[in-house]
Amino acid sequence: MTWSDANEACATLHLAGFNDWRLPSREELESLMVKDQAGYNAPDEMLYPPDLSWPNNFGWYWSSSFYTDGGAWLVLFNYGYSDRNSEDYQNQVRAVRTAQ
Repeated sequence: MTWSDANEACATLHLAGFNDWRLPSREELESLMVKDQAGYNAPDEMLYPPDLSWPNNFGWYWSSSFYTDGGAWLVLFNYGYSDRNSEDYQNQVRAVRTAQ
């Protein structure tokens, strides 16, 4: 979904009895990656991995972080790096909650 749709989806998500979900920052998303591992770099217990039916589609995930010259930061769970993209592009979403 687009960046705007991703923010809206997280803000209105009601899951597991909670309604305080949000789009994570770039730093939060990067902390979920398993570093120095080939393929989809997320711990096995992570829910909802990306659709891997397309070759090399390991999931670009939107973050809530803006890029200084426009667009928003994305985190690619394959190869473990981040980049920016136009807010109108379609990317994947992972909602998070703030630890209580």
